Amino acid sequence: MNHPETQAGSIRIALAQISTQVGNCVANTDRVIEIIQRAKQELNARVVVFPELTLTGYPPEDLLLRADFLAQCTAQIARIAEAAREVAVVIGAPQRRPNSNQLINAALVLD
Repeated sequence: MNHPETQAGSIRIALAQISTQVGNCVANTDRVIEIIQRAKQELNARVVVFPELTLTGYPPEDLLLRADFLAQCTAQIARIAEAAREVAVVIGAPQRRPNSNQLINAALVLD
């Protein structure tokens, strides 16, 4: 793709709307990493933004009650963070509030 160079003082932000598989954090992460790479290489993006619950697929429903599922999501966040070395990534994923057991629908910023 041909795109004009980013002007001084501006950044290019890519918005990614992807099809996800409910409950398949590994496959969803593979797709997220693919999109991050494309956004960097083809669009020269500095920030890539994904929707809520991209990592889990929507709606995750009772999967969020399973500790093993949440642990799998956490492991995949580390993979995405590794891919986000040259670009900031905003992605929706379930998280526990610090100092609490409350589960929230979070927007994570990985940079």
